[in-house]
Amino acid sequence: MNDLNFGDMRLVCDLSRMLRNPRSFKNVALELRAQGLNFTATSLGRHIHSIEAKMGMKPGFLVCATPGRGSIVTDEGHDAARIFEELIATYDRDITSKNANRRACVDVGMTHSASSHFISAILKEGRFLPTWPNTDLQVVEGYPDELQDRVLNLQIHFCVGPKVSALKGIVVEPLCDWNQVLFFRKDVPEFKGLVDCLEIEDDARRESVLLGCLRAVIVLIPLSRVANDVQDWLKPPTTGNIHRMPQATIRYQLAHQGAGVALGYREPLLGLYPDSRMGMIDLPQSFQKIKVCIYRRGNDQKVATLPPEAEGLIQAIRDQFGQPPMAERAGRGFSYGI
Repeated sequence: MNDLNFGDMRLVCDLSRMLRNPRSFKNVALELRAQGLNFTATSLGRHIHSIEAKMGMKPGFLVCATPGRGSIVTDEGHDAARIFEELIATYDRDITSKNANRRACVDVGMTHSASSHFISAILKEGRFLPTWPNTDLQVVEGYPDELQDRVLNLQIHFCVGPKVSALKGIVVEPLCDWNQVLFFRKDVPEFKGLVDCLEIEDDARRESVLLGCLRAVIVLIPLSRVANDVQDWLKPPTTGNIHRMPQATIRYQLAHQGAGVALGYREPLLGLYPDSRMGMIDLPQSFQKIKVCIYRRGNDQKVATLPPEAEGLIQAIRDQFGQPPMAERAGRGFSYGI
């Protein structure tokens, strides 16, 4: 049973109950979605086949089709469900009987930019760790859509990232605004024109000069919907100098080394690079501000209950990055000559 996990076992137990009589996968998938599991009829069928493969069995071992009547769990499938129920019950008893001082774990998803900023600030300044000393944090990085899917499938407790369209079953909580900037090293000769842009007060003239300067330099942007609008603004003829890379920390490090101009967010950068050699130029107002949100499971704006440690982390993030505005918080004590 290579890679068979408790999620697979629980699904087999659910199917044993739901498919005692023939039913369509579409109806079963709807019932599973009501439980917070993000299945369609097609994906449910694929997942069942993958479980059968993990068990070393051929398709149809657990669930078989009945002509014109839907699908039903086989006798072997019911036998497997009984075995899995015993294993799950034993596992649950072991977890319950552990010492009250056991360590908990909060699984949180964050986009690449968010992880470099939120977690470091929470660990250094927030009250989460003193309040929950026996809790570990596991951070999963990814794109907003991918992370939402992980939330729906109970792989992570919640996620944080720029605002995008919410998947069905996800409740979105606006958290704060971030300002998009171009981040560069001011003492690099090729970037002298960008340094001059810092002194231009007229928005239209600064944008015109900025676009001219960017034609001859490498521009590092993320792989995201947010970056698509920026890329459209940059081209032509900057297209040949655009390099797309998802990891925010790598973009920022390359910019800090003078290897290019990085698209990033002012708020994380203020805390990560307190260096007077670095400059930041705001993007045009049409796509300057990005709203950062918390995504968690729920329906009709009613959120699903999370373990107390996960709720504690969400509250710590609210406290740390809600009001006052992040720019005021993050800018304390830093001078960039911007």
